[in-house]
Amino acid sequence: MKRFLIHVAAVGGLSLLCVAWFLVQRFVSRRDPDAPGVERECGSCSVDGCRKREEPKP
Repeated sequence: MKRFLIHVAAVGGLSLLCVAWFLVQRFVSRRDPDAPGVERECGSCSVDGCRKREEPKP
């Protein structure tokens, strides 16, 4: 029974770590939207499409 509780605690700790990482990523994406690796979907933009879309470079 003791081993079972150790495994449950390990899985719970890993789950908390994943949730914390998710929250950190959301915080970073809101704080600095132009950071490398931040992908945004602008489905709710009302100003001429998505800000991330760029004009084709010549």
